[in-house]
Amino acid sequence: MPTDRRRTRPDLGAVAVSGLATCAWYAVPDLVSGRGRRALVKTAVLLTGITLGVAATREGRQARSGLRAAQRDDPASRHDVDAPAGVPDEATDVPADDATAVPPSVAVAVLGTGLVLTAVLTVAGERWLYRRAEAMRARGVRAPHTRVGLVMGGVAAALAALDPPLAQSPAAPAR
Repeated sequence: MPTDRRRTRPDLGAVAVSGLATCAWYAVPDLVSGRGRRALVKTAVLLTGITLGVAATREGRQARSGLRAAQRDDPASRHDVDAPAGVPDEATDVPADDATAVPPSVAVAVLGTGLVLTAVLTVAGERWLYRRAEAMRARGVRAPHTRVGLVMGGVAAALAALDPPLAQSPAAPAR
């Protein structure tokens, strides 16, 4: 099976949303005082970033069109007759002779461990960046969290520009 090695252009919507939302997230402590208010503003930044991500990015447009297609398909009308007892469901049953199959309990354990590890590293990184910005503030640097946000926003934008697009189905050409 040949692979398509053509370089696609970065999704400028994803680059902009990633960079701006990340910068705004880290700049909040410079703009809003009080933990409760900061939590509310960061929640608004997160929800705005998600909304813009769905509205203004290539992958967001693909997700919306896939959702619309699934709604038009109306899967309830296709599954109104149950399979007879003893007939395997191809989507969930693994053939007994498949030596490479991963048991579901192992897959869940690996996924759970990955999610916990990601959450722990994210919180640790966020706390470290916050402490660095507060140390900058103590030295008299103006808008230290915004400065950190500009750097992290640049990193997020660069990573979004490097991110390969989701695999395209033949019926869904890249824009």
